[in-house]
Amino acid sequence: MKRLKMILLSICAIANYAHAGFIKIELDNQNLAIGEVVTASLIAELSNPVDTIDLDILFDTGLFSLNTSSVISNLPSDGIDNFFAFEANSTGAGLTFLSFDEVFSGSLLLASFELTALTEGISIFDVQTRDLYNFTLDESYEFSEVIPANANIVTEVPEPSHLALSLFGLILISRLRKNK
Repeated sequence: MKRLKMILLSICAIANYAHAGFIKIELDNQNLAIGEVVTASLIAELSNPVDTIDLDILFDTGLFSLNTSSVISNLPSDGIDNFFAFEANSTGAGLTFLSFDEVFSGSLLLASFELTALTEGISIFDVQTRDLYNFTLDESYEFSEVIPANANIVTEVPEPSHLALSLFGLILISRLRKNK
């Protein structure tokens, strides 16, 4: 009997955890040189209304530096009824939103932010959902799909015209030396 109760409670807990749509990460440039800036956008399609969002945005912090002053969002933040926070952390960044005012659903720009490429490498941008919640309905949600993005940072290769000019300069210098 005790085992049956545990099984029923487990089924109820799983059934109460619904899907809330999808989230995708878009990068305005996927192939970067060291020092270049890329804008990443988190776009969510929320099929269920939520008033709490808590996410981890995962990327290689050794390859990118986050500019927290560049963050924009469609989520309100008045510091009274709506709180929005976006901070760098050891795995990338964290986004937290809490509204005491209203619930949100549909297409939303959760955040758009700039990153500077620091060194050569490849990074996957992904999202780990910690919490999507609707306090009025007392329901938790998760994204049914997360669409990640990739960025490739390469060292700059000189253009052929620069190589041709350098070669021409070397030839000219060697001829001038021979003539002396």
